[in-house]
Amino acid sequence: MSKAVTYRALVECAGCGMPGTAPGKDLCPACLGWPPCHTCPGPTPRRAHPDSDGRCTTCASAVTDPTEGSSP
Repeated sequence: MSKAVTYRALVECAGCGMPGTAPGKDLCPACLGWPPCHTCPGPTPRRAHPDSDGRCTTCASAVTDPTEGSSP
């Protein structure tokens, strides 16, 4: 049985050459001057879109309601 191999190349930023660009752009969020996410854990936060609430896409999509999923 053969295994399928998936290859997904990341587009490099036209400014700095780092892999991964902002959606619909040819530059990465850092080169675009997007602010760091204010809720990301760790020493290197992701970048938040300037029109967002200050959270990156990952943090914004995380469950933030502590009562969600709890039983009554």
